[in-house]
Amino acid sequence: AAGSSVWVSKVTNSHEYTKAMKIAFAIDDVVLIESAIVWREIEFAVLGSWDDIIVSVPWDIKSNWRYSYEEKYDALSTTECMVVLDIDDETLESCKRIVKQTYQILWCKGLSRVDWFLSISWEFIINEVNTLPWFTSISMYPKLMQASWVTAPELMKKLIEFA
Repeated sequence: AAGSSVWVSKVTNSHEYTKAMKIAFAIDDVVLIESAIVWREIEFAVLGSWDDIIVSVPWDIKSNWRYSYEEKYDALSTTECMVVLDIDDETLESCKRIVKQTYQILWCKGLSRVDWFLSISWEFIINEVNTLPWFTSISMYPKLMQASWVTAPELMKKLIEFA
């Protein structure tokens, strides 16, 4: 299984562009090219079903370059993750409402993680909805729930109930 950041290249010059295209076309016949934005990655964990949904506190992913597959899963990762503290309550509640609506629109059930980009102009952009987040020792989902006062035993009980 591959994650969302596998085979993603960040390009800043023509040499990197040529290399990125070779990598991309070796994997698939279709390549998506997007303009870069200066952003922070904010993640929310979501638990529940249609009318009984828990949205976690948001976490900020602090990575030196980009949150690559290696940065996510390598034991030597330098990426830092912390509860977001610099978003005002009104914006936070608005984000949580949109996370909940996104979860409902996509008919998610059980667990998901909704990842956002926060631009330097404070624009929030939903990046992805991970409908089966990993449960490893460094996975964000259980850490987000724990930061939201949902203990591991409570989380397991709720996931079994929703199964």
